[in-house]
Amino acid sequence: MEGQGTGQFLGIPNAQCRSVHSVFQPQSRDNSQSYGELSTTVTCTFAPPQLAIASLTELKACTEDEVQRVMLSSPTKSCTLDSIPTFLLKELVDVLLPYLTAMINASLSEGHLPVSQKHAILTLLLKKSYLSASDLKNYRPVSNLAFVSKVAERIVVEKLISHLQEQDLLP
Repeated sequence: MEGQGTGQFLGIPNAQCRSVHSVFQPQSRDNSQSYGELSTTVTCTFAPPQLAIASLTELKACTEDEVQRVMLSSPTKSCTLDSIPTFLLKELVDVLLPYLTAMINASLSEGHLPVSQKHAILTLLLKKSYLSASDLKNYRPVSNLAFVSKVAERIVVEKLISHLQEQDLLP
């Protein structure tokens, strides 16, 4: 029998193994003798496949081209937390790009954003117009972030997805 002595039986979990075993287990001494000497002991354990674990200790630094692409492809929405309006930031991207890239790369290497970028304006929106405005369960929270925080977030997402693809960890 395959797997006998190794504690595994075709990688089938214990419960399934026992139910299969009970179907084929001899019911009486007479049946067992007609098959010859049968062993009625089957040991099954589930052994999950061993995966190669790829370590992610830090994200790769981003380039000015990546930051510029993400900035220019992002919607031109401003928030009161933005120290520079988004449209102006996009117009001055060539001048500000080295500084923004340095800030984002510092965030990637340190693992966190600067304190100035950790704020959000939270607004509660009624989920459906016909729901009662007096019940807080009928609201959904919407966070407005500074534009630079959104750019940093999109860079992190790209870097993370890139790492997962390189390590073949995505389905």
